[in-house]
Amino acid sequence: MTKKRRSSQAVSEVVDVILLLGITIGLFAFLNYVVFSYSFQPSAPSVNLVGSIDNGYITIEHNGGEPLDKSTIINIESNNAAYNNQKSISDLLTITSGWNFNNINGDNKWNFGETVQFGPVSIMNGEYIRAIVIDPSTNTLILSAILQQGSTTSGNANNHPAFGAPTPVNGSANNPLSLTWNIPISDLEGNTFTWTIQCNGQTSTAAGASNGTKTLALSGLAYSKTYTVWVNATDPTPAGSGLYTRRWYTFTTKANHPPTFGAPTPANNSVNQPAIISWHIPINDPEGNSFSWTIQCSNGQQTNGIGTNGTYSLSLSGLSNSVQFYKVWVNATDQSSGLTSSSWYRFTRKTNI
Repeated sequence: MTKKRRSSQAVSEVVDVILLLGITIGLFAFLNYVVFSYSFQPSAPSVNLVGSIDNGYITIEHNGGEPLDKSTIINIESNNAAYNNQKSISDLLTITSGWNFNNINGDNKWNFGETVQFGPVSIMNGEYIRAIVIDPSTNTLILSAILQQGSTTSGNANNHPAFGAPTPVNGSANNPLSLTWNIPISDLEGNTFTWTIQCNGQTSTAAGASNGTKTLALSGLAYSKTYTVWVNATDPTPAGSGLYTRRWYTFTTKANHPPTFGAPTPANNSVNQPAIISWHIPINDPEGNSFSWTIQCSNGQQTNGIGTNGTYSLSLSGLSNSVQFYKVWVNATDQSSGLTSSSWYRFTRKTNI
């Protein structure tokens, strides 16, 4: 009986070893399959991009996620060949027209809050426009957005009038007090339309107009002021669609500056001046406005007037060499803005020997 038990135990041990070896081999084979079937290709950047069209500009904004490096490609597709364009972020770092990349961080990457902008272009209703962003390192399409669907209906379709980019540019600064504001207005179907441009109580309007640039002459504007221009164009019925387009734009006028003084004669702090002199100084207004001026000496003599850019003088006589020095005060006030400049100078008489 004892021999029988030993033989049975030996068989059981062999079976256990075989099973354990089989499990080990199977597990190794599974791990080998998992490891070697795993793709080590880098993943595409996780990023949120938003495309839009506004006032003739095609804009793509980084709205969160990972930064995009210089190799990132931006492509604008359109059925209008003038808008078809492709650039990389690296290209945009050196391009000065047509494209704009506001590299706020200065790290030459496309970060959150930064935009890529293409334009200005006169985008017509009915034109197909699509923005595409590609990551070349992973050959991945990061953004594919149709910004304007284009005309997909029959030939009887009718559209809103379309506006191009205005002059001066929307949001521009340092504009003159008199200017001609203009904007391209077009009807996709070539219908005539009515249009109106209004600003600062001044209006320009016309009916039965055809495609082209429409203008409003502006004058009497104030310095350092932001003005709003409202534009309306309507494709009238019955021939047209009855649809209208309305937009508003802004611009800011230039600043006004006080008059400026040049170097006086005799020079400031000069010495050995005679008892009778003609003291004079250049006075200029940067905007060319007229100004009131006053020149007064510490000996009580003075003169004043109203004039424009030029040299103004004060005749001095009876100057005493017993006075340590004489002071001359100069004031000039811009009659347009009321801005004033004031300064003083001095000179010394001849030494009494």
